[in-house]
Amino acid sequence: MKTIYSPTSTLARSIIAIAIGVVLIIWPEKVKELLVIITGILLLIPSLIILTPYLFSKKAENKKQSIVPITTGVSTAVFGLIMILYPEAFVSLFTLLIGIMLTLAGITQVVGVYKYSLQTKNYWMMTPSLIILIVGVITILNFKNISNVLLIIVGVTSLLYGISDILNYYKLKKYTIKNIEIINK
Repeated sequence: MKTIYSPTSTLARSIIAIAIGVVLIIWPEKVKELLVIITGILLLIPSLIILTPYLFSKKAENKKQSIVPITTGVSTAVFGLIMILYPEAFVSLFTLLIGIMLTLAGITQVVGVYKYSLQTKNYWMMTPSLIILIVGVITILNFKNISNVLLIIVGVTSLLYGISDILNYYKLKKYTIKNIEIINK
């Protein structure tokens, strides 16, 4: 449990989930295309960095030795440009990725909270984790037909995940400290 609920990773993961949830709830239509464009830019920048030395190299042997990086750079740059120019074509892929992230987040929470909820008989703690898992699976199964309403639901679920993960972390931390005190007595 310590690896799943370490202070740094849990709080960082939770804050990111809350931020994503708020953004998805407020701007569901714009966020889909914007994230695809940002991803395209993030693909384009390293490609240009790879291609720049090749384009300005005067030695023929440097150009011959760098065919693999150049091919990779050009193909990544083209893919990034397509994402920037035609983001709507990649929106369903973005939705699928959100569904995968929610599913993995739900599984992580179920694993992290399961033992604690059994020991303390607080089964209600499993509810947010299971909801997150179910919404993630539904999103994966319907990613092509997803509407803004479902994206808002994904945003609410992401918000729920972030908040419940923080609460679970502090409950588990308190529970662990109590058990250590009992053992030390």
